Amino acid sequence: MLKLTPLSLTPWLIVLKISFSIILLGKTLTPIARNYLEAEREQDVSPCPHSPVSQHPKCPIPKAPCPT
Repeated sequence: MLKLTPLSLTPWLIVLKISFSIILLGKTLTPIARNYLEAEREQDVSPCPHSPVSQHPKCPIPKAPCPT
């Protein structure tokens, strides 16, 4: 059977240190990954931003034929 025992101050501080480092790492890497993915997405855009094949992320006209 599983036994539960209360933690003293030292184990709680260890848990908080490990958790804080993981949260800090995640918060630091999130903007870096977001910028990397946005740069890749901007390179994959077709020449015509209104092309139905590749939807431009900032295109105001979704799936419209190319005006040219």
